[in-house]
Amino acid sequence: MSSIKKEDILKQTQKLAKLISEQEEIKVYQIAEKKIQNHERIQELIRLIKIKQQELVNAKHFRKPNYIQYLEETLDTLNAELHSIPLVHQYQQYQSEINQYLQFVILLIKNELEKTLPLDDDLSKNYRFTL
Repeated sequence: MSSIKKEDILKQTQKLAKLISEQEEIKVYQIAEKKIQNHERIQELIRLIKIKQQELVNAKHFRKPNYIQYLEETLDTLNAELHSIPLVHQYQQYQSEINQYLQFVILLIKNELEKTLPLDDDLSKNYRFTL
């Protein structure tokens, strides 16, 4: 009986990761991600949203209801503007597709492993991918 070393598994995992990263869906997602990173208004909105979210946490901590309402309305406005940008919607769609693709790959690996190795179903549910 041959024994498989951890290094061999790591090498095969790296090959699988390379194959996945070369898929057209991944490349399209990465292009969209770069566009998001280089889009000044999107980056400004993200920055403002993060600031307002932190201010909201602080306002809730200090129980300032009027300021909380103002911040929630401001966040709604900023988020609405962010999500109205077609590039953001497109990016989120690609992100969702990639997550589904990775979930499918994980399911395939799990199914192959279960052919020779019993897996605890509760344990396998804990491993979910999101980008």
